[in-house]
Amino acid sequence: MDYYTIELVGQGQTYFDPSGGVYVYEHGAYERSSVLHGQPRRSFIDQFSTVAEAQKEYPNAKVLEGSSYVFRSLTFLEDSDGVPFGRGF
Repeated sequence: MDYYTIELVGQGQTYFDPSGGVYVYEHGAYERSSVLHGQPRRSFIDQFSTVAEAQKEYPNAKVLEGSSYVFRSLTFLEDSDGVPFGRGF
């Protein structure tokens, strides 16, 4: 299921890069050993100056004009009292 995206943004939900650039991310699912097992995973792989440079290295990547970032909720996790994470405050 792993695939790559090339993203044209220099500012996203979780980062800011004033130099701009093009970012390559790998997408897949978290492994069994992770508390996020089975949920979508997005990992930074590389940075380039242009889309053409990124496509040369990752020819099968999908080029996006925006960000593929997706907010992750941890409310499925419970604390030691069985209260969903983030709900007991």
